[in-house]
Amino acid sequence: MNMKEFESQICDPKVEKFNPETDLTSVANLYAQVFAGPPWNEYTLCTGCEKFSGLSTNPGDDCSSCGKMLTLAYPVEKTKNYIIKDANRDDAVGFIMKVNSELTGFVWGYSYDSVDDFVNEKYKTSDMKNGVRGLLANIGIVNKFFYFSEIGVREDHRGKGFSNFLSGLLLKEAREKNLPVVMRTNWQSPMTVVANNFGMIQIMGPQVEIDRNSRKITKTDQVVNSLLDSEIGERVLFVIK
Repeated sequence: MNMKEFESQICDPKVEKFNPETDLTSVANLYAQVFAGPPWNEYTLCTGCEKFSGLSTNPGDDCSSCGKMLTLAYPVEKTKNYIIKDANRDDAVGFIMKVNSELTGFVWGYSYDSVDDFVNEKYKTSDMKNGVRGLLANIGIVNKFFYFSEIGVREDHRGKGFSNFLSGLLLKEAREKNLPVVMRTNWQSPMTVVANNFGMIQIMGPQVEIDRNSRKITKTDQVVNSLLDSEIGERVLFVIK
């Protein structure tokens, strides 16, 4: 095998529909691995204030904010239950990606029948529920829509366009259902760039600037539609109709 053939094999992803019966444990493990690192830093979770902390902490440590004990943020069984819950939702669809037979990425989404269902599940405070409800209503999203729920690519395979590839598959499913799409992510996430690539519009959170040459994301002093997520300030919301 020459070098070109080798690189082609390494960079050519094999994509399959997510099958909970065969893929659940491996996806749960990769999910925990992906979100433990930056920019999410969700390796441990405080049993008191429910604040996430990154890889500099360990389960059993005291929370720096409230002093309560930290636990593993995404233990396997808990994460498997979360994934199964999403897989059983309306219009649920997911894909996994393998490189050289090793799980490298995942993506999934599902639909909400109404914005009320979405805000009541995803936000805790009435201010955030009302704020997000109003923003979506202003662009004509009040009833059923497709929610771009989760995506992750193994750290050593990032920067190869795999997030765009997986996102395109999921957005194609939403288009076939003729549904608008809502996606929530961290402004520092590569998904901010991906959302921009697919023409998604940011409607909430810190306004960002994207350097396409370096793929660097910079937060500006502006706030889109004057609404910051008071629960997790780094979160942003994107939509496409």
